[in-house]
Amino acid sequence: MNIKISGILLAAGQSKRFEGNKLLQSLTDGRSMLEHSTQNMLPHVDQLICVISPVLQETMENIQHDKISHVICDEANKGISASIRCGIINSPAQSSWIIALADMPFIQFETYKEIADELRRGSQIVAPFFQQQQGHPKAFSHIFKNDLLNLHGDKGAAQLLKKYAHQLHSITTFDRGTVSDIDTQEQLLQALQQDI
Repeated sequence: MNIKISGILLAAGQSKRFEGNKLLQSLTDGRSMLEHSTQNMLPHVDQLICVISPVLQETMENIQHDKISHVICDEANKGISASIRCGIINSPAQSSWIIALADMPFIQFETYKEIADELRRGSQIVAPFFQQQQGHPKAFSHIFKNDLLNLHGDKGAAQLLKKYAHQLHSITTFDRGTVSDIDTQEQLLQALQQDI
């Protein structure tokens, strides 16, 4: 089954609780949080769309790859759903999607692969679960395009997993990174100490 997958990396948040733009924060290997999130997903998608704020424009221009594009989300202040819509609109027709948060840089390479493989095998919705907690990224077949475009507010795509629970393929994972988003300096330090 030749299913094309677009990765949508949501990176248009304002980092209000982090004291500076968290996505530019260097991790232990010197790469930024944004670079980690981008490079972990990139091998498993046909193209990667980074939905950003204007602050990240220069940074994205320095991340050169023929599969990576970026789009500024002017309505990011309306909630994460606005960023998702922006990514969907700017992806090819008939694409399926893996939607990830850029402030979750510790999601493992293998987790992205497993989710992409499930989409390509024909699963309609895919999400990882760590210790029975639903995590990220979340993946959707192209048949959910209208549902994704009609999302509103700051709840993101999680509401669709409830609505279409019967179509959800759950992946049990030992990847703590799927539930470890970084909103504060303290959370980043804790994640690095846990060696996620």
